[in-house]
Amino acid sequence: MASYEIIEAFNSRGMGLNRPILKDIAHKKGIPHATIHLWIVCKEGIIIQQRSKNKDTYPLLWDVSVAGHINYKEDPTAAAKREAKEELGIDIAIDKLMELGRVYEVHYHKKTKVMDREFKTIFAYNFSGSIKEVKIQKEEVEAVRSIDLTHLKTSLKSNSPNHMVPHKESYYNIICKGLTKSKIY
Repeated sequence: MASYEIIEAFNSRGMGLNRPILKDIAHKKGIPHATIHLWIVCKEGIIIQQRSKNKDTYPLLWDVSVAGHINYKEDPTAAAKREAKEELGIDIAIDKLMELGRVYEVHYHKKTKVMDREFKTIFAYNFSGSIKEVKIQKEEVEAVRSIDLTHLKTSLKSNSPNHMVPHKESYYNIICKGLTKSKIY
């Protein structure tokens, strides 16, 4: 399915080039670009989402609460707010976002020929509501569930039973350390 999302091309050092590009072209040609990852903690624990079976990358694997591309000229915090509303129906307060870190990852998806070169800005957010309030976007998300931090760490070491997206170890270290040190978990 073609996407007409316009994102910004980046150089290999993570600097925006002020050059708009279609997301599909960035994926086809392996052009670096920016995304957000938002880990949401609710009353029941950390929300994780199961990616839709129709996704081009990692269908049906469990992943971060919310993820998405940053549109051209969009601030990462605004992208996090937009994506949380789109994917989970959650309104978040930008001033309550906690940036945990940034990481660069490259993944080639042989089946769909997607070359993902992403500079990810990782956030955490304390949602005062319940996972029962989440309204998933079926095109993006198959299901959601909550998990506690200890279970997340165990799952990452064994990659079971959650079958998580295979992010770099440094990515998951940022998440686990950030959630442990934060006052939101």
